[in-house]
Amino acid sequence: MKNNRVLAIDYGTKRIGLALSDELRILATPIGHIENRKSSLNDILYLISEKNIGTVILGLPTNLSGGDSQWTTAVRLFGEKLRTALETRGLEFHFYDERLTSIMAETNIRAQGLKRTQLHEKYRRDEEAARLLLQEWLDRL
Repeated sequence: MKNNRVLAIDYGTKRIGLALSDELRILATPIGHIENRKSSLNDILYLISEKNIGTVILGLPTNLSGGDSQWTTAVRLFGEKLRTALETRGLEFHFYDERLTSIMAETNIRAQGLKRTQLHEKYRRDEEAARLLLQEWLDRL
């Protein structure tokens, strides 16, 4: 599935940030967010079917020492549901360490010279965190 796109997910309690690769798997682009609700898994599966996605990366929040936190457990639960749904479709799934992506995302957003009101739009951080996560994963291929 080398010609299929890669979707990165930054899973949060309120919002789920999303980023998508190009078909050559070189460049990651933020594509928005969805609200975290009961239908989120179905929303993601619909997006996957619409965008020629062959691989999904889910950011796994660990603490600085690499260990699990309470939030890691919640993300793993969501990830296992997603993995099951993807495997039935023959698609790849990977957890990927997302340590510090939210901090780096915040720094990148501040560097964009946005208006003060735009800086506080939290969805921007979620989308940028997904983009950073995906770009790092792509760079390692």
